[in-house]
Amino acid sequence: MILSDYMVTTLGSCMIILVIVIDNLRKINTDVFQRKLFLLILLSAFTGAVFDYIGITLVNVPGVQIRIILGFTWSVYFIARNCTFYFGAVFIDYIAHGSRTRTEKFLKYVLIFLSVYTISLIPNLSFGYYFYVSRDNLYIPGILYTLQTLIGYIPVLIVFIDILLAPRHNIEKQIPLIMVFLLTIAAGTAIDIFLGTTNLIWASITAAILYFYFFVIRSDLRIDNLTGIWNRNSFNDYIQDLSRNPDENELIFIIINIDNLRAINDNFGYTEGDNALRGLASIIKSSTRNTDFTARLGGDEFIIVVTGRSDVQQIIDRINNKIKIQNQKNLHPYLLYISYDYDTYKNHSGRQIQDVLALINEKIYQNKKSQKEKTLNVLTASNGEKNV
Repeated sequence: MILSDYMVTTLGSCMIILVIVIDNLRKINTDVFQRKLFLLILLSAFTGAVFDYIGITLVNVPGVQIRIILGFTWSVYFIARNCTFYFGAVFIDYIAHGSRTRTEKFLKYVLIFLSVYTISLIPNLSFGYYFYVSRDNLYIPGILYTLQTLIGYIPVLIVFIDILLAPRHNIEKQIPLIMVFLLTIAAGTAIDIFLGTTNLIWASITAAILYFYFFVIRSDLRIDNLTGIWNRNSFNDYIQDLSRNPDENELIFIIINIDNLRAINDNFGYTEGDNALRGLASIIKSSTRNTDFTARLGGDEFIIVVTGRSDVQQIIDRINNKIKIQNQKNLHPYLLYISYDYDTYKNHSGRQIQDVLALINEKIYQNKKSQKEKTLNVLTASNGEKNV
């Protein structure tokens, strides 16, 4: 009866994961990297559940060939299950730090580790140090079974380290996601070690995947669809958190606008206007640190929030230099120019954040007004450069 219940649970997990995979493939997610990481988790979990189900159905079925199939099946199951846990840790690393470069490097190390583990399972088929299949075609733990199980705990350590190193404004909202992940691994491995069964593991893994999926959906609502960085809703949440956090004594708000975006749209179409917005968002993101907050507030307006200890001019210089390099390469039929300004917000100063933002926008407006003669040089195929 227990075996039958476990088979039903595993099959149900397969169906739920498959539905999420299909829906995830159809989703238009601006954060393609996040979507790929989540897809790795889904495919690993689905593979593990399928091979676990196959192994359950073949238990006690006589035959030497069945014994060989069971050895292979359970090997794939352990590989896929550990991939699910480790890719989950990589996913949380990306959520916690928001750095694709960092997470790609971490993913590379994880893939190397999983490859070594996979290779170690090949001689296990002959020597049975992790597990072996008895003559009755039953699963029997080997002398290194505990070590193999403890390998599943490594992602827990990784996540704890991520919590300690992650930027505060990133990690505070991700605590439920992290706790679900940690409790899932803890529950699964505890059942494996202490109860000698895995009756609840796929139910707990599926629950974690569903929670991950809901997190991805909620994240999409906070990301700007065009540029892939945070949107105004995220910024509003951010400043609300700031108002409740007395520890942040001084912050610097930088607002950046694209000059003559309307002219780009009118002369070259909205596709090129969108390219200008995406290009500037990419430059801003690559010019700031993981601890800095960046968002598109709407239209051609972007914002960066940094601590009072930051060198604002250094950030602005990096952005201007990258824009200059882009313009020199003539990648688009226009040259990109920006207007910007910044101001400092001090906690308990009596000034509201909205007042600081209004003052910055007013300074940008006055700067644009005083530089009205400045034109945007645009390359065209017909007559070379023209001014817009």
